[in-house]
Amino acid sequence: MSHRIACTLLLSLSALPLAPLPRQDPFAARPSPEHALLEKLAGKWSTSFALRMPGSPPVKSSGTEVNEMLGKLWIVSRYDDPGMMGSAFSGAQIIGYDPDEKTYVGAWADSQSASLSLQKGTYDAATKTLTLVGTSKDPFTGADSTVRTVMTLVDDDHRSQVMFVPGPGGKEMELFRIEYERAK
Repeated sequence: MSHRIACTLLLSLSALPLAPLPRQDPFAARPSPEHALLEKLAGKWSTSFALRMPGSPPVKSSGTEVNEMLGKLWIVSRYDDPGMMGSAFSGAQIIGYDPDEKTYVGAWADSQSASLSLQKGTYDAATKTLTLVGTSKDPFTGADSTVRTVMTLVDDDHRSQVMFVPGPGGKEMELFRIEYERAK
């Protein structure tokens, strides 16, 4: 008898139209409006870099940055500067938006530091400025210090990024500035 019920059930189910499977895991995070900012950063960029050390003229170089979206939630960046201070420099960054914390989050690693820099911050739509604050190794002392990164979106093809660190006497100073132009 149970064999007959199972067969009837299978025949009944086979007659039902197949519903399409969901396109995304129903438990996966969905992009929020804040994630749209990250898409503006995608693409290849030419960079002009200026390092500012106290009492010295800026050290300048140029490079490239390639940014790709990881799904619709994260932007992954690869920065390469073949001549920074006489040697090649590479860095990688990932930035996303955490809807639970209601904050942008980022991590940075590069070829000259064994430490990972983690930052969190906010975007000001009025000034088109993403400001991230976190900790990083102080380039002068090697101790953990507070850093502030300010990224300004000038237009779809131009942006800037400035990093501020504690300077002599603990007063915040600009460590470097990068001007970006979208590669055509």
